[in-house]
Amino acid sequence: MITSRDKLINHLATYDNRVKDFNTKCGGSITPDQTTLIAYCQKESAAIDAESIAIDKETTVFWDDFFRYELKYPPNTNPMVVVTYNTTSGLPAATENAINIVFKNAPPGVIERVRKAFQAITGPRTDWPVAKAWLQEALQIDPGNQYLIKLIALCP
Repeated sequence: MITSRDKLINHLATYDNRVKDFNTKCGGSITPDQTTLIAYCQKESAAIDAESIAIDKETTVFWDDFFRYELKYPPNTNPMVVVTYNTTSGLPAATENAINIVFKNAPPGVIERVRKAFQAITGPRTDWPVAKAWLQEALQIDPGNQYLIKLIALCP
């Protein structure tokens, strides 16, 4: 799991550098007589878009794999417990459902903080320190929660 995480972090760093390079070369005024630069910018723009989609998929696969191995509890069937499955958080549905299932018995406030942690690392800009801070705050609410401890250990 750590190797997958490190691979994803490296991919994101490479992507950020590629975007910065693109913005430096293609962000200013380009005149029609700079055909080589125009061709480069068009090709690189398409490649960056494709890489962004690939990173989104890679991130989703990473978290799906994490929860597939960690998920040990069946879905909540108790009608007395409120489950917020339909909360729109911007996270992939599989990730949202996994969070709701894994942390269904956690004290109030834990699910929201875990959700915010995932939002910090699955958005267009990955912010691992913010994610770790949200997870540590959740751990203060639910000390000893092994899932939170494992998630914090995965944060760089």
